[in-house]
Amino acid sequence: MGVKMKKRLILFGMAALVASGIILHSPAALAQSSTAGLQAASAVSKEVSSLEDGTYQVQVNLWNATADKASMGNAALNPAAVLTVKNGKGTLKLEFKGMTFAGMTGYLSQLDLMTNIEYNEFSYPEKYDTIPATVISTHDYVDEYNSENSTDDRVRGKKYPKELSIPVEPGQEYTWVHVYVPVMGSFGAGDQEARIKVDYSTIKKVVEEVKPTLTLKKASFSIAVGKTATIKATAAPTGTITYKSANTKIATVSKKGVIKAVKKGTVKIAVTCNGVKKIVTVKVK
Repeated sequence: MGVKMKKRLILFGMAALVASGIILHSPAALAQSSTAGLQAASAVSKEVSSLEDGTYQVQVNLWNATADKASMGNAALNPAAVLTVKNGKGTLKLEFKGMTFAGMTGYLSQLDLMTNIEYNEFSYPEKYDTIPATVISTHDYVDEYNSENSTDDRVRGKKYPKELSIPVEPGQEYTWVHVYVPVMGSFGAGDQEARIKVDYSTIKKVVEEVKPTLTLKKASFSIAVGKTATIKATAAPTGTITYKSANTKIATVSKKGVIKAVKKGTVKIAVTCNGVKKIVTVKVK
């Protein structure tokens, strides 16, 4: 068997697997599956649609468009996603990698959010508009499909996306997407509909670490011998601020930050709180 013929057979097998949701499911089964998915989405929505603003970790899957199971391309999607909610609107950050099947490696080259969807009698999208996902980062991988000499106009000379983000409705379990996979496109089956399934039972809010700060109103003083001055420091979060003079023979400092000039010279005073250290320079005249 020739290499080209073997490749065609492999691609045919891949196309058949992608299309299997349609081929192997009757209209009744398809309608039942779609209805169950919509009901599940509504149930979850009631519980988590009021998510407060913040960043969340959540598990996701690339779900079959016509059956209640993972898509063949699910292995290319990192199950750990990041959901950001701001003013009640959600943005889902997804990460994709290459996927090997039957000795061939394929990458997703395009992902679009499906909007204004018109469904047929089996609850399957018949007409829709698309909004391209926002590409955050890309893979450096180059193959025959995205090389400068590729015959695929849609991906020629372009990098495959690694991280993407799409707008989502917080609490909605399924989000319809359109994808394009060039290795499948070479067989005329590159465009596919699928669903991003968000498992809200795994959602966990990311607690962002607040870095402490220490602000000085003045970082240097010039004081005459025998005189005093006060260091004014503000810490966030609040904490105990400590002061230490590097040379108490020139100037001392109290627990409240009051400097007392002892003799002429220059000295540094360390101001510390919550692990943050600042230096105050004192010149005694």
